[in-house]
Amino acid sequence: MTHDFLDAQGNIHVTPEQAEAYYEELKRTKKKARSVALNALLVILALIIVATGVYTAVTFADIQKSKKEALALAELTTFDVNEGAFDKNYDGVVFPEGILEEYKAAYAANNHLVGWIKVPETTIDFPVVQCENNDAYLHYDFYRNPNERGSIYLDCRNDIAGDDTSFIVYGHNFYDGTMFSPLENYESLDFYKKAPVIEFNTVLQKKKWKIFSVFITTATAGEDNGYVFNYIYPYLKDDNYKAFLSELMKRSMINTTVDVNTSDKILILSTCTKMLDYSASNRADGRCVIVARAVRSGESETVDVSTATFNNNAKYPQIWYNKNKIDNPYINDDKWEPLATR
Repeated sequence: MTHDFLDAQGNIHVTPEQAEAYYEELKRTKKKARSVALNALLVILALIIVATGVYTAVTFADIQKSKKEALALAELTTFDVNEGAFDKNYDGVVFPEGILEEYKAAYAANNHLVGWIKVPETTIDFPVVQCENNDAYLHYDFYRNPNERGSIYLDCRNDIAGDDTSFIVYGHNFYDGTMFSPLENYESLDFYKKAPVIEFNTVLQKKKWKIFSVFITTATAGEDNGYVFNYIYPYLKDDNYKAFLSELMKRSMINTTVDVNTSDKILILSTCTKMLDYSASNRADGRCVIVARAVRSGESETVDVSTATFNNNAKYPQIWYNKNKIDNPYINDDKWEPLATR
């Protein structure tokens, strides 16, 4: 419009009416631009809300599906042996010698089955599988279908019929209550007191286990002064085993009063933890580890938790001390490694 304001000599000449009309047009243009921008923003927000709603709905449905599948799996062992529930002909299924009757149905569904894990006061009631490597069931369910939650699985180096001193069992923590997520509850003394004994049966033998250590560590050396505490050893003996057990006790967040010695077999449950995370977007490579020993022959299956206390001097990885802004009293501690393994 500027050329409309020029006279014959090229000088700007604006009448009051022209100036008013110009500014009115300018206001209408700006108002229209704001309206377009606002509408675009509203469309974007609507798309975000729809996408969030769809994601939430899909996630919720996935969680519910996972929980239903877990309940269905649990039913594979729910029956009355005396009623002959397993008087069946499993065509083509070769069962391992000595398999317990109650695990035949689950074994027939997947011959990678090696045991079953149950943790009181939680939703953990799962079959435990084992394959030739520890990646096989990371993202596959019990029926070998793709599933981000994976399965609960035994370390590939363990032998349920052998003389292993440690059984190591892994499971994902998706922070939604599924799989091994409830293990984080053991970071609380109150929860430990509710469930100090867990059940881990192999397909050959049923057994209860008394928890004696609950600790937090990291799988990344940079989060602990260049060191990773390796707790994954299926077989240790003598001084190696004694030193390992001592390290587990030193790291425990809870003084459980449950004793342990080198004659005991132990069970190690491993999952992720949020405890070392700085925020939802700044997560550490933390692990929550629950360690229990087998109930001894002739020993009561119960634990007196009345004297259990929270351990204010537990040993944590360096990142924990950094996050809490306190000095690490164990910074010069020996970095434990076994002298020899099998």
